[in-house]
Amino acid sequence: MTAIINFFTENFWATCTVLAALVITLTGWINAQFSVKKKIWKQVISWTLSIGLTTGTYFLGLVNMGEPVWLSIILTGAVVGLSSNGIYEISVIKSLVNNTFKKLLGLKDEIEDEKNK
Repeated sequence: MTAIINFFTENFWATCTVLAALVITLTGWINAQFSVKKKIWKQVISWTLSIGLTTGTYFLGLVNMGEPVWLSIILTGAVVGLSSNGIYEISVIKSLVNNTFKKLLGLKDEIEDEKNK
């Protein structure tokens, strides 16, 4: 559990913010160039760019991701995809993640306290 929490550093959130801005810009450009009208195709393009840019930045060595790398790519791609598609703002995702892990860790600490008694 604590390994997952180590992904959500300030560097993680900064990387997600930059990638989301890049995805929004590129999606707008692609939609304009190819006259994409249907909302579903705009979202498909945005999600594809989110996962592609996240994977590409890792393999180019532009970002340092946590271990295991496959999980950090998925988490980063999911956050970038959610924010760039307008589903959630990164600040909302950050607070949801923080609150969820605080609750989970709190429960884990209580269980370990019960075992130690």
